[in-house]
Amino acid sequence: MGKVNNHKPLRVSAPSRESNKLGENLMKLIECKQIKDYIFFLKFQNEETKETDLKELIGKYISIENLHTAKINSEWGCLEFLSGAVDIEPKTLYKYAAKKTAHSLAG
Repeated sequence: MGKVNNHKPLRVSAPSRESNKLGENLMKLIECKQIKDYIFFLKFQNEETKETDLKELIGKYISIENLHTAKINSEWGCLEFLSGAVDIEPKTLYKYAAKKTAHSLAG
């Protein structure tokens, strides 16, 4: 059983700001693969790839037992879990992955 039992989908997203639609399209997720636990390989439409630990971002919403439900919503380019009950907006995922990669390289 997962941690999410509510009927409304949960969207993990950054605070709203004015955005560049072209830039957002380049942030769409086109490939993902679970490597181990919360660590995922991510490839975005702009061809950037990231290997990042998503635990801080989704750990309170998705149990480790439900990580295997990860899939890409091809229309929106977001990462979904539990058949869409939880999703991560592409812009949020991209920024999170870029920040985590930068921290791991600096540390």
